[in-house]
Formats: sequence, structure tokens, C-alpha cells
Amino acid sequence: MGDRSDGSGAVAPQHRRARRAVPAPRAVVGGLLVTLAAVASLLAFTGGERPPGGTWVVVTRDVDAGEVLEPDALAVVHADLPAPAADAIHAAPDDLTGAVALTPLRSGDPVLRSAVLTGRASTDVPAAHEFSFALERERAVNAALERGEVVDVVATYGTGEAARTVVTARGASVLDIERGEDGGLAAGGMVVLTLAVTAPDEVLALAHAADVAEVTVVRATRTGATLPARYRPDETAG
Repeated sequence: MGDRSDGSGAVAPQHRRARRAVPAPRAVVGGLLVTLAAVASLLAFTGGERPPGGTWVVVTRDVDAGEVLEPDALAVVHADLPAPAADAIHAAPDDLTGAVALTPLRSGDPVLRSAVLTGRASTDVPAAHEFSFALERERAVNAALERGEVVDVVATYGTGEAARTVVTARGASVLDIERGEDGGLAAGGMVVLTLAVTAPDEVLALAHAADVAEVTVVRATRTGATLPARYRPDETAG
């Protein structure tokens, strides 16, 4: 719209009202987390007097990425937070037993769920490479595996008399199994299996086999027997 005349020939400028910017939801959550960090610092300064509200976990010292969150590095603060921020933060130190920081955390930072690896990082699981691959459920003990079980992985290369089967990984721990009925990536009779593999050479062998071979996962949880390293029909004939 142009300028308006007041009838005397003078032209009065038209004033436009500035539109107020609405902060994005992520910015709102970020601001709330900054507030929570300030609350943590205030509680430390005042000796821990507790205002009303929920409980949230913060770190009491700097934590590097890849570092396990020790109990002495965690504290609980009390604050009222709306759902978007509350859902993003761990509320109990017990949920963080053996958790690993995925990003650097500074003293007073709230422990975001997206900033730590929990569950799989249990202290009774040895340090290992994590590897996921899809396979037919009948090749994964009919998808009857559960987290924490021990499996061996074998791969068959080629067909007919020239085929050979080798063990690509021994004693791998099942970290997760996603079935088609879970509504995830697995579908059409497939499962997605995530294993903890401790030997680096087995990681490469498993990755190669998942791409070019027929892979079968064998439950080894209840056996002490060791599979032979390889099998070929022509080596056992006669």
C-alpha cells in the first residue's frame, strides 16, 4: 500500500506493524536447557536447596566424548520443565549406569538422551564394535534370539559342490534384534540384528559376508562346543 493524504495535500506516511518472530520449537527447548544448566549452577552455589519440580540429571564435571559416566560425575537437580525439554533429559542417575557420552559435556550440563549411549553400554559387556545387518528370520534362529544371547555367525560362499562355509564371527553378543512386527526397518520375513563383535578381523569378515554370502546366525548361548573353522563338501566326501 502507498502513503495516504490527510486532505491538505500533505502526504502522511503509512506505518506498518512489524510481525513478531515466533521462535522455533528447537530454540525453545535449547533455551530451557540453558536455564536448567543455570539452575544446576545455582544449586551448587546455594548448597543444594531444592525448589519444587521434577528431577533431572546433570554432570558435575567436564566429560569427554567416549567417556563412561561415572556416578561421581552425576548429580540431580530439581526444576519445573515443560514436556519438550523434560522428555529430552534423563531424570534418574540409575538410568545412566555404564552410559557413554557421545558428545563432550561441560560441568552443569543436563544429560540429554541424545548425548549418551545407554543400555548397550552395560559395564558387563566388553568393548566391541557394533555391527547391524539384515537376514531372513529362518537364518536367525527363526527370530527367537533375545538381547544378551551369544551367537556364532557362519557364511556360505558359492553353490553346489564348490560351495564352502566358514565361521566369520564367534561369541558375538546380541545387542538388539528388530523384527518385522516391531514396525522398524525389518519387513517381509526379515530381521535386523545388531551384534557386538570384539575381534576387528571378524568385523571385516562379517561385513564382507553380509554383502556377498549367505549368512546364518547360530545360537551359542547354551553350548561350550566350538564350531570348526570351515566346511567344504568335497573335503568330507568319501
